[in-house]
Order: sequence, then structure tokens, then C-alpha cells
Amino acid sequence: MTDSSTRSSPIRNGPDGPYLPVPGHDLRLTLWREADVDDAVSLFNHPVIGRWSIARPYPYTEAHFGFIASSIPQITQLAQTMGREEDAPPVLAKLAEVPLFPLSALRDTNGRVVGFCSIAKSQKEEGSWEIAYDVHPELQGKGVGTAMLRTMLGCATWLGMERVIAFVDPDNIPSAALLRKVGFTSVQQRILEGQGHGDHLTLFNVFELML
Repeated sequence: MTDSSTRSSPIRNGPDGPYLPVPGHDLRLTLWREADVDDAVSLFNHPVIGRWSIARPYPYTEAHFGFIASSIPQITQLAQTMGREEDAPPVLAKLAEVPLFPLSALRDTNGRVVGFCSIAKSQKEEGSWEIAYDVHPELQGKGVGTAMLRTMLGCATWLGMERVIAFVDPDNIPSAALLRKVGFTSVQQRILEGQGHGDHLTLFNVFELML
């Protein structure tokens, strides 16, 4: 396990609360807000994103945003402690109890949500953390996905996570390439039931990264 006590926190605090800066881009990973419902519906319903959904429903409705909205009080409270150096190891146990990473809404300088990146305790493989991510198509091909994942994985390392996994549809070549670019390797295949795939069993490639 990485000794998080020897590294400074990657989390910054701004007027709107804690955030993770995404190097090389005017973007940051932030807390979700209830007012983000329209941005979320627009982002997650984009066909380029929705077609690869696994656990998230597609089409995505305002009602589905309730999953995020109901978590906001809990993840907001948790985010307040994440930037303190002495809280890095203890906060890991608290993160295992929430459904998504507190700072998982990717915002541009106008405050619009243009992407998503979360690491949560995996419900599919014990002892692992699972990463999920989306970038609005208008930002794809510009290095945003790479920078965003590296930012999140840097925070995961600082927090003391040891193994991160990702599930990718075998036909989603860009996502697989992105994972390999940031250090993941393909280790196995699993059959899962994916909501975004019409609630039927689908074969996924499993990628792994040891931190």
C-alpha cells in the first residue's frame, strides 16, 4: 500500500468547495449539486455515452438523477474531510460506504457538468475499487479523459487504494485504449447484467490497475 502520509493532498479548496484540478485543462472534478439534473440528463443521454452504460440506466431520466441527488448530503460531508492530510487513511473506510466518489462531477469554467469520474467500492469483486467515467463527446480526443483518469487515480493512490478495476464492453475500443494509456491491463472477461444494455447479460472485459 502506498504511504499516503508522505504525499500532500491533491484536493484543493475553492469558493465553491473542494475540487480536484485536471492538469492541462480548464476543468475540475467537483461535488454534485441538485441543480445539475439537466446537465446530467443531457450528458448521460448522449448516444455516444449512453450506448456504453453498464450500471447506469439508458435512457437516463430526471428520476434516475435521484440516485445522485440522494447521495449529495453524505458525499458533501465526506468531501470536507478528504483534503486534510491526517484524514487520508480513515476516510478510505468512509468512502467504502458511499455509492460514488464525492468529487466526481467534471465541470468547465462555466460550471456546466461535462463529464463524470468516480471510484467506489466494487460490488462485483471483493477487495477492489471500481472506476467509471464519461467525457462529453465535444471534449473527446483532446486528452481530457486521460488527464481526468490520472487525476482520479492520483487521488486514489494518495487515499491508499490498492487495486482499481474497470469493466468495458469489448466493442468499446476507445475506452479500452484510454485505460491502457493510464496503466490498466486486461485481466479477464466477465458476464454481467448491464442496465444500459437493456437489462440482459453482456460480456465485459475486466481491466486492472495495482496502485
